[in-house]
Amino acid sequence: NNNYLSVKADFLLLARNAEVANSMSNLLSPTNPSSSSSSTRNQKQCCDNVEILDVSRGENTIKIWNWILHLDEARLYDYDYVWMIDGDIDLSSLNWHAFWQQVKLIRPKICQPAIIGNDPGAHGTSHSILNYWGDSRVLASEVAIVELMTPLFEVDTWLGYRNFIANQSPDLLRNLKRGGEDCFDLAWCHYAKFNMVGEQIWPPKKLGYRPSAPTYATPNDDANGGNVNITNSSTAVKKSQFEEHNSCVVLYQTPVVHMNKKSLGKGKNFRSGGQQVCKYFRENYRIHWAIKSVYEVFVAPV
Repeated sequence: NNNYLSVKADFLLLARNAEVANSMSNLLSPTNPSSSSSSTRNQKQCCDNVEILDVSRGENTIKIWNWILHLDEARLYDYDYVWMIDGDIDLSSLNWHAFWQQVKLIRPKICQPAIIGNDPGAHGTSHSILNYWGDSRVLASEVAIVELMTPLFEVDTWLGYRNFIANQSPDLLRNLKRGGEDCFDLAWCHYAKFNMVGEQIWPPKKLGYRPSAPTYATPNDDANGGNVNITNSSTAVKKSQFEEHNSCVVLYQTPVVHMNKKSLGKGKNFRSGGQQVCKYFRENYRIHWAIKSVYEVFVAPV
């Protein structure tokens, strides 16, 4: 619809149920122009930018693992952003134009809209700093977590984090395949801010400038989405040569509605895998989980 005139959007739908995947594919399949009405042909034409993947078998049902498998450099070539959105997010509730204007203005590496429950008083998100704030004076804030529900990445930041994950211990990858999610979203904020170096303490005071992290960019990198290709923190590079961008940001005044359908099974593998994923990040990269001072208290208005 007209929503997508300001930002060209293509859609990849991951169907965790084979029957749903089949019915959606039939719905979006091309019709015979000679045997369909003009209105039907226009309706089908509007869906040329939608691709459906059946991920209903085995480990393919795992959300994070599907992101790692399918959102690779080849698929994301020539895109500026990649947005992973849960199926129970009501995207029609988003003020699309205002949201993207904020993204273009603030230029965060990772961000998300604030979350609202589907009824007054209904559950939005467990992370209080990511729920909608009614104070219109606060447009957005840099935070220590952008959760798995609806993260928007600059493509280079996602691919960098994906490559980082792919080069970790087989134990981490195995637990991600099992459905473990805990700390995965804290880790990508730590990656965006500090390239996974140092301890994740907010507000950050001691670590200082680290030019190899995606948050930092040269003024000449605007055409690249603000990313800088530096593999190490060379002392020959001066801080004055770089422009600092926001790493993880929540956009409070363009919220989306969370329908909270609870369709994701959270069995033994999910819980034990999550514990192991978080343990791995804590022990190897000093990322903390469930510490209020880390991600529930620190908010820096931007």
